[in-house]
Amino acid sequence: IDADAVRRDVARATMLLDGAEEHARRDKSVPFFAALAIALREGFEIALLISALLAFVRKSGHPESAPYVHYGWLLALPAGAVTWFAVGAALGGARRELTEGILTLVAASMLLFVSHFVLGRLESRKWLKFLEQKTLAAGGKAAGVGAALFSVAFVAAFREGIEIVLFFKALLLDSTAGPWPVVGGAATGVVLLSG
Repeated sequence: IDADAVRRDVARATMLLDGAEEHARRDKSVPFFAALAIALREGFEIALLISALLAFVRKSGHPESAPYVHYGWLLALPAGAVTWFAVGAALGGARRELTEGILTLVAASMLLFVSHFVLGRLESRKWLKFLEQKTLAAGGKAAGVGAALFSVAFVAAFREGIEIVLFFKALLLDSTAGPWPVVGGAATGVVLLSG
């Protein structure tokens, strides 16, 4: 084996990889499409969870309890906004690099964890089974059923909100094209979900 030839090949490969990485960092379409994919995936998942809860409410004979589901996910929206600003405050100052590293690791871990459950129907079955247990434990009382539905809807939506915050904060930290491609991708995702 010619050691000089190996060194030249490694240097050439490193130069090609560095050039590709620099091109990807300057490209505004990468953060746009990443934000679009996150918005679509997480928004669709929230919509499915809320729809499943509302379908369960209808099938369980408690249609008057449906507003509790809506109260739960609507309250998760400002809670997600508070989480966004709390994560932003944690990123300020001298701890920025450490927080950025932890945030990126948590986002990657959540992506792997969540994608594992997306491949199967296990997650939705767990949520519906949990909801059924909570409503049965409430004894069919309207207040107990409403509280169970509210808490399950809030936890489900807030959990997705935390994922959204982590993914978008990590995406914004990594984007050298500025925040606008990320904002544009997220807004496009919201418009598509609304449609």
